[in-house]
Amino acid sequence: MYLLDGVNHRMYTLIQQGLIQKTTVLDRKQLRQPEGLAFSDTGDIYVASESGLGPYQEASKRRLSHL
Repeated sequence: MYLLDGVNHRMYTLIQQGLIQKTTVLDRKQLRQPEGLAFSDTGDIYVASESGLGPYQEASKRRLSHL
């Protein structure tokens, strides 16, 4: 399971019991306001983040490989 912490720019990988197994620090320049996760059929993780261009701009997606 994955948990996104947009305030602190972190993504946590949790084990089944809900304990943190891994912490990934997200790049504040690339992901200004991380707020959503999506997964591809091949297991790639995408993080949606507001672009900083205004409230109506489409969210950008960044691929996080090998997490």
